[in-house]
Amino acid sequence: MTWQEVEKYLESRKAIIIPVGSIEQHSLALPLGTDSYIAEKIALEIGSRTFTIVVPCIKFGLSMVPHMAFTGTVTLRPETLQKLIEDTVRSLYLHGFRQFLMVNAHGLNEASIICAFQNLCFELPGVSYYSVAWWDIKKVQSLRTVYFSSSGHATSEEVSMMLYLYEKMVKKEHFSKHHPPYNYFTSLEKTRSYTSTGVINGDQGEADKELGRQLFNEAVQGYIQMLNDLISGGG
Repeated sequence: MTWQEVEKYLESRKAIIIPVGSIEQHSLALPLGTDSYIAEKIALEIGSRTFTIVVPCIKFGLSMVPHMAFTGTVTLRPETLQKLIEDTVRSLYLHGFRQFLMVNAHGLNEASIICAFQNLCFELPGVSYYSVAWWDIKKVQSLRTVYFSSSGHATSEEVSMMLYLYEKMVKKEHFSKHHPPYNYFTSLEKTRSYTSTGVINGDQGEADKELGRQLFNEAVQGYIQMLNDLISGGG
């Protein structure tokens, strides 16, 4: 879009979508950009169905522990991601945007998103927002509970989504599973002994392309409901 097209859009709508992902290890089967690929696809689909502007994906996220134990991961510090979101929203606010839908595809990002909007909602009159990770949308949660035995990092729901969206990027021959004796890791140094592949608490073999399609559509529809709520004044 040109700046004039954005200006025209703002004559009738004040909502905008901001996808947030990460560049981090996603096992031997999925690419480093998995979260950003998924966030961007979901956001663009929401935008297409609702005629809402989508900001280019914030592709770097908070990926310190355990992800920096694996080569290729790039992480922002929590405060850096927070400030990046704040500066993005402040810029958009200046031009007239007021309703912000955050499409988050990486769980660790949520803390920085919440802190950013604590400041933004306090300082900027009229700002409203929703932020949720796509897998926490209720109907997505229901599908996960029925079809997947466990859920962690780089596990069946993410693999299913990538099979649907970017099947050629998925290295199916490297599917693996990981069922830890305890819930999570305690330090960066111990990560590789906790998981040798990067899979955390799940079985990639449970992934299914058709389930990926269902997960994608339920995620998109859930976000659309949030967006409509924001626009109608419920945010």
